[in-house]
Amino acid sequence: MNTAKPEEKTSEALDKAIAIKETKDISKAVMGTKYETFKNLIDRYKADFQMLVPKHMDVEKVFRLAISAVRRTPKLLECEQMSIIGAMLEATSCGLEVNTAMKEAFLVPFQNNKNQKLEAQLIIGYRGFIKLFLNSPKGTTIFGAAVRERDLFDYAYGTEEFLTHKPPKSGKVADRGEITAFYAYAKMENKSYRFIVMSIEEVNKVRDTYSSGYKAAKERGKEDESPWVANYEDMGIKTCIRGLEPFIPKSAEIQRALNADGNTFNPLEADAENAQYEVI
Repeated sequence: MNTAKPEEKTSEALDKAIAIKETKDISKAVMGTKYETFKNLIDRYKADFQMLVPKHMDVEKVFRLAISAVRRTPKLLECEQMSIIGAMLEATSCGLEVNTAMKEAFLVPFQNNKNQKLEAQLIIGYRGFIKLFLNSPKGTTIFGAAVRERDLFDYAYGTEEFLTHKPPKSGKVADRGEITAFYAYAKMENKSYRFIVMSIEEVNKVRDTYSSGYKAAKERGKEDESPWVANYEDMGIKTCIRGLEPFIPKSAEIQRALNADGNTFNPLEADAENAQYEVI
């Protein structure tokens, strides 16, 4: 039986509340210091960004995107800050905006299992790949979508290949049922085109085989932290669009984005691309 007097319980509760507040205050102070350090660091690399920034972007906008990214995802401030700079440099060189509503690219905290450090990883969204293809000299159209149970969908490969996809006229996702497949197609300047169709099983096999982040999250029982759970449809479409890669012309920006997708970059470490990662 608890024989503590009411005033003792009140004192204990007050002490606990004060301790919690002090911990939060310390945490805010630490994050505030890291935030200011990051702002100063990115300013030092202004000349590097200036050399890489495409004509449709400006350095100040890139800096605003970087600051916005760490504000929206505070865990990025716990990453090695040079890895954030490296990821931003790569995104900028590709002409992609990070962590915006356009979903072109994302900065994501990842654990580097090689050096046991938390680092920022650059993830290219499928909309980013579409943007780069449409900006390339030989690309005119590229598109990807999910196929659902009640959609009218048919295709054939070979000498008389075709692809037909007609969702219900209502346009409501609820009327279409569950996802059954994904596809992507691209049309080139010479009017040739290529398409690829992947079943759920094929997309999941790519995820289970090549996504170290998803596998690590699953092992820790934190699948919900993986974009494969939070944004499964987007990841499936991206997998199909990447599947077109051997068949479409690639600009230098597209090739760079393909190489950068899912990697980390530290301007001070030459072998940063050889790191091994798991999602946080």
